[in-house]
Amino acid sequence: MQLFLDLGNSRVHWGVLDKQQWLASGEVAYQELETWQPPDLHIAQIYLASVTSQQNKSKVIAYLQQYWSVRPKIITTQSQAFGVSNAYQQPELLGVDRWLALVASHYYYQGFSCIIDCGTAITVDGLQADGLHLGGWILPGIGLMRQSLLENTAQLNWQAMTTDLMFANNTEAAIENGIQFAVIAMIRQLYQQFDQPPTLILTGGDAMLLQAHLAIPVNYDKLLVLKGLALVAQYQS
Repeated sequence: MQLFLDLGNSRVHWGVLDKQQWLASGEVAYQELETWQPPDLHIAQIYLASVTSQQNKSKVIAYLQQYWSVRPKIITTQSQAFGVSNAYQQPELLGVDRWLALVASHYYYQGFSCIIDCGTAITVDGLQADGLHLGGWILPGIGLMRQSLLENTAQLNWQAMTTDLMFANNTEAAIENGIQFAVIAMIRQLYQQFDQPPTLILTGGDAMLLQAHLAIPVNYDKLLVLKGLALVAQYQS
């Protein structure tokens, strides 16, 4: 069995793969790592991709070695591999999570696609059918937008709520509706601006929240980055 870990900005996303079948998956915040109970399975190999700080990365590796005497293999971004050509002039500066999402999208989805990863930051990447990466966008995620407003606006006490994207009659709901509407409008515009609409692939923690309001064809793929990591691992085992 193989353990795959995607170390994001705020959370660790993990999955266990055995003979092309995902046996378990989940996520844990870095500050909650000590309370995480890894799957009680025999792990032969561990693959890790990271965009987090070196401190968080070292913390995760040390924690894993309490359970398995397996040294993780670190996966990094490449300029060209697995049928995908990185658009960045300095390929290593493309976040490895974005690179792995591109690899998985090229393998699992057909035609021109746009990958939208809705995490701490929202990243958007275009990918031609032939595997040519077109580059992308980066914007604050929903949580960061909300945090920015709350930190710079007096007398607000935000709490989790469901949204309908309509005009709101209180400030907290107005903020939440406005933030989500802005991101949804961006995704809709992205879909409409090409002569041939791309296949939209959504992943990341806020993807399902947004999917419910999009009203356009989308593919929600929770394990997209881990799938890319598993593909890369096949060639490095």
